[in-house]
Amino acid sequence: MMAEHTPQESSRSIREIYPRTYRVYRKIHLFFGVLDIVRFSLLIPAALGLAMLSDQFTDLLRALTESDVPLADNPHATHRLAVVLGVLFCSLVVWHSARTMFRFRFTDREASQATVHPGLKKWLPRLLAVSVPALLAWRIAVLAAGNADPAGARRFAVYLALEAVLIGLFVWQRRALASWQLKGNLRPLRVLASLGEEKRDLTTLDDFRTQAPATARLVGTLLLANVIAMLVFIFAPPLWLGAMAILLLGLGLLSAAGTVVTYFANRARIPLLTLLMIWAVTISAFNDNHLVRPYAGAHSHAVVTQAPPPTAHGTPLPDASLGGYFERWWTDLDKTTPGMAPIPVLVVSAEGGGIRAAYWTAQVLGHLQDEAPSFARHVFAISGVSGGSLGGATFAASVRAHRDRATSTSYQREAHDMLSADFLSAPLGSMLFPDLLQRFWPWPAFDDRAIALEKAWERQWQVAHQKQSNLFAQPFLSLWDGEHFDVPLLFLNSTVVETGERAIVSPLAPAAATGAQSPFADAQSLTGLLGTDYALSTAVHLSARFTYVSPAGLVRARLDANHPQASFVDGGYFDNSGDVTAQEIVHAIESAHRKGGFSRALHIVLLHIPNEPPNKTPDTSWLTRFLNSHTLLNESMSPINALMATREARGIQARQLLCRELASKTADAAPPDCAAPISPAVDQGQSTMHLYFTLYQSTSTLPLGWALSKQAQDDMSRQMETCDEHVPKGCAAEQKAKVLAALGDF
Repeated sequence: MMAEHTPQESSRSIREIYPRTYRVYRKIHLFFGVLDIVRFSLLIPAALGLAMLSDQFTDLLRALTESDVPLADNPHATHRLAVVLGVLFCSLVVWHSARTMFRFRFTDREASQATVHPGLKKWLPRLLAVSVPALLAWRIAVLAAGNADPAGARRFAVYLALEAVLIGLFVWQRRALASWQLKGNLRPLRVLASLGEEKRDLTTLDDFRTQAPATARLVGTLLLANVIAMLVFIFAPPLWLGAMAILLLGLGLLSAAGTVVTYFANRARIPLLTLLMIWAVTISAFNDNHLVRPYAGAHSHAVVTQAPPPTAHGTPLPDASLGGYFERWWTDLDKTTPGMAPIPVLVVSAEGGGIRAAYWTAQVLGHLQDEAPSFARHVFAISGVSGGSLGGATFAASVRAHRDRATSTSYQREAHDMLSADFLSAPLGSMLFPDLLQRFWPWPAFDDRAIALEKAWERQWQVAHQKQSNLFAQPFLSLWDGEHFDVPLLFLNSTVVETGERAIVSPLAPAAATGAQSPFADAQSLTGLLGTDYALSTAVHLSARFTYVSPAGLVRARLDANHPQASFVDGGYFDNSGDVTAQEIVHAIESAHRKGGFSRALHIVLLHIPNEPPNKTPDTSWLTRFLNSHTLLNESMSPINALMATREARGIQARQLLCRELASKTADAAPPDCAAPISPAVDQGQSTMHLYFTLYQSTSTLPLGWALSKQAQDDMSRQMETCDEHVPKGCAAEQKAKVLAALGDF
């Protein structure tokens, strides 16, 4: 019978049999044990590095370096100083958090002993401090080659590199600084130097109360700063800081708070972070603060009873079906259009894609309106998704604003003034502060980042239209008061979480209210669920609630017998092209035109505005090549990857089906790219044209986010004027000529 060995005897046997292997294992084990002690501090540079690799933050960094752009045209220019200060704050907090944690001895963590990896404990906090400015400097230097202002980019990279050197010198020689007899006007430096009052050699402390007084005061100040920052971002968010500085501030404060939580978890020997996650999951069923605002002044939580809206706004089209409205719209257009030539009727579909899609859509429509003043009157409807909805709504609101006042401002300039602002700071600040706190608060108490983004749109509309009514804060339906036929109908596409079907925000009454059959198959009317007072900004955001950046919007209305409430996310989950809805609008127009017996022919021009550059520079880095050839967590990630990939695939399918359907009604087959006019049908009194206003990548990466650099704005605006070497034949400038030719003398 074999003798049994105790774990200690087995362990000794391993040490005796494989002494060198065991020593290596011990070093590696203790190395990761040391890293685990400062895990929160390690997360900060990692999170910053991942953020900087995204297209959105890449473009933000490019915007920060546009030093030759006038301040009035560059809202990002004032953010540079805030970034420099944010880097300093984040670096010192990460350094001090890691350094402080290394001074404690935790009873069940051998890695916390002073004799374990003393060199690593001495230098790792210093490296973490330097890594924050060094990462930013490196990324900006890499981007300088493709920047419109490479000298400005390199200059700012040098400033950040110099800041990294100064921070490194400070955390390395802080005791020398503390010993200097500084002049009175330099005494603030002694406050910084006093952060290292304890001895240079690593010692181990059993309790936080045994820390040096300066360290204890600093930790208390940082915790108080978390509370103050939370209150500031709840009541008066400092958006002038800019998105990058807000990110640095949030990461620095998160490092301080997370380090305190880690300290108590290690000391009490309980998985406190895990318990907090369990708590957040448990209360998530009760603390949803993502209610869709029923009117502009409402909250996204229900702790405080929502006050009734100031005035109840009825729908301007109370009994209008889509076909019925078209008949009135067409009749009015026919009266004001001389001659008997076929009348062009334009239907626009605008793809989703954040601020990139919004800016491009508004630039295309605004430029066409500037070139042909009758353009808007011939646009019957705009089917938008996500950012395309924001661009389409910006154009429709500009048409209404021009109708209400005499102005010489071009539509394209108005689109620029509205959409060139930084819309990322508001939702990012809300996400890092009140929305983060809400996840651990047991009942809804704070407005969410969705409201922050909607209010940012409302603020910018007011900035761009001084002393004019704020159409983005007014009821969505008020755009069509008095049946303003020159304001295109907006069909903003959303997706129902519970059923996966489409939901459409439009000024038309629900089919149940008109008694007519809905032209939209298996689609919910959000007007029927929300009422009539929701703001234009809310209507747009119901279509633009993309994953995690904006949360799913909750509506306390019965969807059907099985769903007492409904949640809505980005319309791109169902169809990112907007062409499914556009196709049904075309069907309704054709049917109404035939039934109306109108004498003049109908010429439908379908304008599709995609925004994903087909010539986007591929990422050939080793990491991308590895990820493309190897799937991490294949069984877990494949379903998620497939669901996300089908968003774009369904949009391509919808475009192709619509193109083929239009071609099947004509005498000739459609061209392969559907970018040329389709020959008119012989016997239906109708003709069709399908045009793509494709966006191409020129000198900069066009981000999928909520902020644009001046360089990206210029790249998009230029494509409406000319085709350059980056843009192949068939660019937007050529498509514009076809639209103007279709409008002819109208």
